[in-house]
Amino acid sequence: MADGETLTMASDQAPKGQASSSEALSAGLECVIGRVQFALPVDAVHQVAEYEVAPPPPLASPWVGGLGLYSGRVLVSISLLSRRVGPAPARRSAKGVLLNTPGSEVYWALEVGSVASFVKAKVLSKGVQVGQAKLPAWVTAAVADDGRSLGWIHAEQMMQELSGQEPARG
Repeated sequence: MADGETLTMASDQAPKGQASSSEALSAGLECVIGRVQFALPVDAVHQVAEYEVAPPPPLASPWVGGLGLYSGRVLVSISLLSRRVGPAPARRSAKGVLLNTPGSEVYWALEVGSVASFVKAKVLSKGVQVGQAKLPAWVTAAVADDGRSLGWIHAEQMMQELSGQEPARG
């Protein structure tokens, strides 16, 4: 994404129609990021929290929005919105969904504008992207059971990619 660009859903690329009741539906927590609805699996959600973050390290992935501390643990804050041009503030407040990371000494959080609701959705195959913005492979398209299009965040794949771990084989 270009600097200052916001996420928008491209109607000509968005999946159409309602998810069939015979298709497997995944339960997700629906959130708003920019102007787009996204969801992530409910089993990936630990809690929703507000926290302070410092700018990301210089060589961090462009998706790392910052680093902070939360409840005495290091927190890696992931942002799907582009970084601002110019000097970053020393600290900023963020709202995010803290992810389940059993046994980890680090919290991972996905920055969100707001949390909307719980949703059931048909997650489309990987490689089907949302909108016109260039998003990472761990974000794909989904269709809510009421027919709305939204992005689906594969939280485990996101954490593996951004931490440099190999994906689990299974």
